[in-house]
Amino acid sequence: MLHSLRNIRAHPQLLLLTLMIFLQGSAYGSTLPYLSITAIQELGMSDQAYSLLVFVTSLCAVTISVSLGILSDLMGDRRTIIMVMTVMGAIGYGAIFLFPSIPIFIAATAIIIPFFQSVSSLIFVSVRAETAGLPSRDSAAINATVRAFVSAAWVVMPAAVGFAFASSASMMGAWGVAALCALLISFSSAFLPARPAPDRTAGTSRAGFFSALSELATPLMLARAVSMALLTGTIRLASTVWPLIHLRPWRQDRRCRYRRRADSLI
Repeated sequence: MLHSLRNIRAHPQLLLLTLMIFLQGSAYGSTLPYLSITAIQELGMSDQAYSLLVFVTSLCAVTISVSLGILSDLMGDRRTIIMVMTVMGAIGYGAIFLFPSIPIFIAATAIIIPFFQSVSSLIFVSVRAETAGLPSRDSAAINATVRAFVSAAWVVMPAAVGFAFASSASMMGAWGVAALCALLISFSSAFLPARPAPDRTAGTSRAGFFSALSELATPLMLARAVSMALLTGTIRLASTVWPLIHLRPWRQDRRCRYRRRADSLI
């Protein structure tokens, strides 16, 4: 891993992409543990409404991520897409932070923020493109190290945000932190090199898009997609239910503050 870190440090673009993926993981990690308690216990959504919101959000996230991944391959230059998607993330998180209400929360969570969540796959693709010229062993090690920074963000940010807002009556500050992370990614992406546009004969044609989409129906890709869906669904279910069990009731007293700090440590 130390060798991979030295390789990343020696390549400015890899170092920038690693920072961006850490910030993207930080934005996601700072809000996900507090999503259910904020929606249900602070904004007053019903359990059924929140369950429907999670389903719609997941559906939108998959559709948007797959579509943008194909379009980015057809367009060639991912920098513009990353900049636009991260600005949308800042708008979505910022709207929840500045104007907390059920309609804003639903619109931002289900429609706007899924565009930002698709940025992680675009960054990983950019990392693979940067390491394509390296020996296969070094390339694999660097990609694994960059992924480890996402895990690091998910470890650091929930605890940091939990401790920062443990004494607060609201966790809306977490969405302010996420909006700041999205803005930093957008600023950082401006320093990525512009990629030349590919030949437009295959280009962004409808035939090219649906041809790439049809590859997802192959048995190998379907098996991978189902496996990832089951793994992600399990994690998402645990992250949704755990805060509701551990921090109910949501009240501002000494014991609740200690429980929120304990939850951050866990």
